[in-house]
Amino acid sequence: MIAWVKKFLFFCFFFFSLANLIGCSKKSYFAIYVERLENLLGETIQKPRNLASSFLPQKIVADQKNSVTSINLLDFLALQPCKLQLIIAQRNSALGKVALQSQKLINELLFLSLAQECLDRLGPNDQLLKEKIRESIFKKKSDLPATIARATLGGPEYKEMWASSVGDLFFDSKGILALNYIRKRSENWLEGIYHLEDLELEDNLSVLRASPLAEYMRQLLRVNYYLQKLTVLIQEEHRRGGFCRGGVVTDKGIVLRNLVETYFTKASSNEINIASRGSSGFLFELQEFNQLLFDVLTERYKDFFADQFLILNQSKKILREHSAVLEPIVFGCERSIS
Repeated sequence: MIAWVKKFLFFCFFFFSLANLIGCSKKSYFAIYVERLENLLGETIQKPRNLASSFLPQKIVADQKNSVTSINLLDFLALQPCKLQLIIAQRNSALGKVALQSQKLINELLFLSLAQECLDRLGPNDQLLKEKIRESIFKKKSDLPATIARATLGGPEYKEMWASSVGDLFFDSKGILALNYIRKRSENWLEGIYHLEDLELEDNLSVLRASPLAEYMRQLLRVNYYLQKLTVLIQEEHRRGGFCRGGVVTDKGIVLRNLVETYFTKASSNEINIASRGSSGFLFELQEFNQLLFDVLTERYKDFFADQFLILNQSKKILREHSAVLEPIVFGCERSIS
């Protein structure tokens, strides 16, 4: 009986220790660094109320109605030798009229890829129909940038990428590669190369839905907010001689060194690095994509995107400034902070 009780107590102790360890491990190195510095400096930094500089606007693509060329029933029947007839039937079906923008884009690409073959198949008695098809080709090519933008940057997957929270940070190479695929295919389509593998567009758009870009940007804003305030507090304490006195490091200075070595350096190489690399990878890929579709995007979306780049650049600058403030304390107390 006593042996059983001992085993039970040991199990409880092990379970609670493990639970406590797991609970503690959820805190990031950066969060611990901030907390320990607040304790060391005797200051509590108010938590940020909002970790979004701006929100993705509802309208990403400028208002622009796609042109429609009417093909009547007789024209439609005359298309029987062409695969184009199937594309038009699919577009005009009940499902086609409520299809997602990505499906509408695929339909347009199929039309453009098959239209020339259809023109070649039609006979000399179909001149009026040929003219309508040529007119439709011209209009669809003109509308293609807006059609691509609605299916990609204006699509639900892209919007979710800017809104969803994934929790733990991780470096998302899949999301960046998916964006790269969509951009390169879009370049081909705008150059008249309409080839598209079966579900590749849909599959790559789905990857964006689970991409952590929103989390990267929130992390950068969090880092920017706390490091700016900590930099000021450390400067003030250093001027008062709290960390260095007479060229000799104080007890407080030794604690600060340990915090930097144990938490700040690890945060820099882990969560700060992941957020910076991830946001850089996504934003630079998106910048090229935005440039490709620049003429059909709204000004509000362009401003939103410019804000995100500003956050990224500020983050690099703020990180350098914070490191510069720590340097004279960590490396010998020989230089003073101006």
